[in-house]
Amino acid sequence: MSNYFSIADIANLTLAITQINTWNRINRAFGTVPGNYQPGEHEVAPAVAV
Repeated sequence: MSNYFSIADIANLTLAITQINTWNRINRAFGTVPGNYQPGEHEVAPAVAV
């Protein structure tokens, strides 16, 4: 048992670290360049009522 973190905290930290590691591996595989995001570049046009 840890003096600093509960079992739930350790589980949450482990999941967060695993998720970030996965994102990094996916970005590395696709060759994405960090820091080139422009706000609004992925906006979806509003649906038009028929």
